[in-house]
Amino acid sequence: MGLDMYLYARKYVSGVDYSRENEQVVRTPVPAFTEIIGAVGLGLEEVCQDFPSVELHAKVGYWRKANQIHKWFVDNVQEGVDDCGKYFFEREKLVELLTLCQQISVDKSLAGDLLPSESGFFFGSTEYDEWYYEQIDDTIAILERILNNPKFETSGLHGWDFYYQSSW
Repeated sequence: MGLDMYLYARKYVSGVDYSRENEQVVRTPVPAFTEIIGAVGLGLEEVCQDFPSVELHAKVGYWRKANQIHKWFVDNVQEGVDDCGKYFFEREKLVELLTLCQQISVDKSLAGDLLPSESGFFFGSTEYDEWYYEQIDDTIAILERILNNPKFETSGLHGWDFYYQSSW
């Protein structure tokens, strides 16, 4: 048992594009939608035909007992509520967290002020030790991988949304 933390990216994919031709609505199938449902073993006849769509959820980050990172998400994304729920947040929050981690990586004396550790049941150590700084480095690697990927640059209907969830 322990604190497990997940970062998810979610993308909505519509099954059809809608356009107008001669006063009529034209529905054009979206090839990506057909490919996705085929990849999971479904056919077009097995999905809703009125407004077909899928949502892709990909785990793009994982931490274990990184209580300082969890505390940051609780304080900055979950409005102080620590309930293991799944919380949506904007991409800009990843930039904020990355900036804090990079500052700590350069000057370890900032750790307690910028990303303080948090005690909790099975949350791991609250010491500012090698394990703490390794988690900071891991977080930098996770966030740089996401933020440097042009596929994650947009959000909303045609882009990726981000969610954080914890479990203990």
